[in-house]
Amino acid sequence: MVLYAYLLILSNFLINTRMPMRTYTPKIIQEVQSTETGFTDGKGLLDRPFNVNSIMPVYGVATSRGGLVTSGSRSLVFRDFGITNPGTVTGIELELEITRLARVQDKTIQLWVNGSAQGRNLADLSAPDVKVYGSSTELWGVPGVNVTDPGFGFLIDLQPHTQYPSNNTVYLRKLILRLHTA
Repeated sequence: MVLYAYLLILSNFLINTRMPMRTYTPKIIQEVQSTETGFTDGKGLLDRPFNVNSIMPVYGVATSRGGLVTSGSRSLVFRDFGITNPGTVTGIELELEITRLARVQDKTIQLWVNGSAQGRNLADLSAPDVKVYGSSTELWGVPGVNVTDPGFGFLIDLQPHTQYPSNNTVYLRKLILRLHTA
C-alpha cells in the first residue's frame, strides 16, 4: 500500500512538472539547388510549405553488378516559424508526414541555422510515413540555437531506398516543429 501511494505521488509530480510544449509550422520553403529532382506544391512556384511533391520520382535502378543507380531529391529547407519569446529551449522535435510508399528514405534531417545545415543528422533509414525526430530534451547538437531567427529551420533531404530498386514520387504532407521550453 505504501509503495502504491509513493508511485501515485511520483506520477502526479511528473505530470505536473512537465515542460511546456508549443507547435509551429514554417512560413517559408526553399529548395537547395542541385541536379537532383525538384519539388512543386502543385500551384506553380514552390511557395506553400505543405503538400509538396517531387516533380519526378526518385529512383533506384538495379544494375547487372548488383548495385543501384540512384536519383534522389533536392534538399528542402523549411524555415521562419514565427517564434517569439519562447523562453529557455530544452528540446526540439520535428514531426514529418511523408508518403514514402516504403521506398523513400531519409538522407538528411538536420537543423538549418545561419544558411547551413548544423548539428546532428537525425536521418532514420527505417522512417515510417509519420516520424518524430528529436525529443523534449534533444537539441540536435546545437545548444543555444536562436529559434526566433527567421533563418532557423530544418533541412530535409530524401533518397530512394538504399537496398531495393524503386521509382516513387515523394509526397511531403506536413512538417510541424514541437518546441519544448523550461
